[in-house]
Amino acid sequence: MRLRLTALTATAAVVFAGVVAPTATAVTIGSENFDGLAGSLQPRTTETGIPAGLLGWTHTAPGGWSVTSVDAMTGKGMDEWRGWSFATPQFWSVAQTGQGRENFTKAGGVLAVADDDEWDDANNPATSSSRAR
Repeated sequence: MRLRLTALTATAAVVFAGVVAPTATAVTIGSENFDGLAGSLQPRTTETGIPAGLLGWTHTAPGGWSVTSVDAMTGKGMDEWRGWSFATPQFWSVAQTGQGRENFTKAGGVLAVADDDEWDDANNPATSSSRAR
């Protein structure tokens, strides 16, 4: 997966129903590929909706990156989603169906995910100081 930061720039004008409106063009201003983490992906540890043999997540960041989670998060929530995780779209989408994750098609391979909704599904982390309120 290549993380892409996109900026929109006005490049022209379009006349629609007598109204002149600028059009926008997407310009990539940076990108990152996390597919190199595929060899360090792990099976689920606390998630129950993910098949046990499916490899799909890690907290190990690629070279030049770091992931820091506050100590108060340790032992709370779903291990797979504590802070930033690197996961495959398949692993992330089967963690909780019905939320439209399976419709996310802008990336394949490994992507960076921060999912507090999925993290707080275990061990009642919402009552601790580890979550912003």
